[in-house]
Amino acid sequence: MRFTVTWEDAAQADLTTRWLSLRPAARRHLRQCTDHIDAALRQNAHQKGAALKGSERLRFYSAPLLPGLPPVGVVYQVHLEDRLVRVLELWVLSEDWDASPPHA
Repeated sequence: MRFTVTWEDAAQADLTTRWLSLRPAARRHLRQCTDHIDAALRQNAHQKGAALKGSERLRFYSAPLLPGLPPVGVVYQVHLEDRLVRVLELWVLSEDWDASPPHA
């Protein structure tokens, strides 16, 4: 089943803020992870990732792990009847991952 993937404004803003704080190599990793997540959730999103405890519609999905780089994932909601995926939250499991001022 094919889905349309959208990002809620708050999740998109978080992604933008994080991306702007990173050096080029880390930006590439973050972009590759989010591109992977978007592509993966376009097909059978309701069968991917893991359901969050206590919720039928909220799920967590992460990009493949790479050595030395932080895990990147999203919390998303599936709307089967509309074939729509709404990304609600971005997770990057590292607090100070390659962050630097944008012009450093």
